[in-house]
Amino acid sequence: MDVLKRDLRTTTIFDLTDDVKIIREEFGIEFTKDEYIQIASIETRIKDLLDFADLTENIKLKSAIQNAYKSELSSFGFE
Repeated sequence: MDVLKRDLRTTTIFDLTDDVKIIREEFGIEFTKDEYIQIASIETRIKDLLDFADLTENIKLKSAIQNAYKSELSSFGFE
C-alpha cells in the first residue's frame, strides 16, 4: 500500500518499515508495534515519522506528515 494514501494520523514507524535494523538501531525502539503504540507519546510518534522521512529522503512523505499533524507540530514547536 502506498504510504501516502494511508491515514498518517494512525501510522507508526512500524507501518513504514519492518527493517529491524532501522527500528532498533536508528530509532532505538526495542518494543513491539503494540507496545510502541501504548508507550510512545504522540510527540515521539510524530518525530519518528518525520525522522524516517528524513532518513529515507522522502520529501513527499515528510510533507504529508507535516500536513497531517499541522496543529501538533505547531504546539510542539516542530514547525
